[in-house]
Amino acid sequence: MAKLDGYVEVIDYRMPSYRRDGVTEVSFAKQARYLSLYLLKKPVLDAHRAALAGLDVGKGCLRYRRGTKSIGSSSPCCSPRPARATPTSAERSRPGGGA
Repeated sequence: MAKLDGYVEVIDYRMPSYRRDGVTEVSFAKQARYLSLYLLKKPVLDAHRAALAGLDVGKGCLRYRRGTKSIGSSSPCCSPRPARATPTSAERSRPGGGA
């Protein structure tokens, strides 16, 4: 397994997370119908939005449902669902989350 230099693995907001210099930058959690990857550095997410086209991307997260194509994949096994218009309860509960 590769090591993430400079990152510490922690539990933050009841989710496995990776923290660097005391700041949580990445978290992930299983929701009822999908897996969420929270990218808490908005500039990083914004810089890669073109590569994430076609995925269910929120303000600060990627939501993977069963059948969602992976990054770089040419076709999903099932059609990806459209992005949610409203934030999930996990998004609303973290700082800066929600609409």
